Amino acid sequence: RTKIMGKLFDVSLVFTSIPELLGKLPITLELALLSMLLGLILGLVMAIIKMHKIKVLTQLTNLLISLLRGTPVIVQLYVAFFGIPMFFKAINQKFGTNLAVADIPGIAYAMIALGLNQAGFMAEIIRWLGVQLAPCISIHGVLVDVYGEGVLITGESGIGKSEAALELIKRGHRLVSDDVVELRKVSDVTLVGSAPDITRHFIELRGIGIIDVKTLFGVESVKDTQAIDMVIKLEDWDKDKEYDRLGLEDQYTEFLGNRVVCHSIPVRPGRNLAIIVESAAVNYRQKKMGYNAAQELYNRVQANLSRKQDD
Repeated sequence: RTKIMGKLFDVSLVFTSIPELLGKLPITLELALLSMLLGLILGLVMAIIKMHKIKVLTQLTNLLISLLRGTPVIVQLYVAFFGIPMFFKAINQKFGTNLAVADIPGIAYAMIALGLNQAGFMAEIIRWLGVQLAPCISIHGVLVDVYGEGVLITGESGIGKSEAALELIKRGHRLVSDDVVELRKVSDVTLVGSAPDITRHFIELRGIGIIDVKTLFGVESVKDTQAIDMVIKLEDWDKDKEYDRLGLEDQYTEFLGNRVVCHSIPVRPGRNLAIIVESAAVNYRQKKMGYNAAQELYNRVQANLSRKQDD
């Protein structure tokens, strides 16, 4: 066995190569430091884009991060060493330019490939740190993911928040937190909610007690974190109070300096809160896509009045 290993691998070659390897140590350190610096800068830029949810750029950034993290570094080095020179040569041929591709040192290609590879991981690390180290408060409420929209249900104790959340879960939506919601200010436009470790996946129902949503309804019924898009404030019906019946102007509430759309929903016996919350989430999603039902009704009424005046 020793003879076979001796034929395959010459141990003496390692010792004779040590001086040459030490001679290349400065270049190795230079390449490592430059690629780390490039990866940190690009990772920081990508993390900022993701945290601030810049529409088109966020999608492109997610795609780039997936490619950088999902492909072997040897493939990325191959693309950098052979793909970049071919790209410049194609430009020279098409536009008649004279880009000196041969003058670019090989260390530059290695720095680009290794820097991009590290940028994908740096972006996720920076984004994760941004969430974990963000300002945090705890509030009383229930956070549910409804059609991809984070709906924070608030209101006085015993008004029906947990019951509404349970009905939403049965309708296929996902629970994030019940009773206590931890809010983190990730950016000036994004609040992320999560559950404390001790109460995660649990719901308290008066008269029944504690139930484990994950165990009863499956893993598809729970979620660890969710960006908060709107707030539903449940309150007792007050016949003397005027409630919004059109929705032409959005109302807002504020957490940690961030404004969030807020709807006050009066609670009366016989009202299905789950369907109301579900409809509010769909309507909010529709508004984000550019359609406002209240504005459409207003426009129809104004057009009808204009026609009557003309007649």
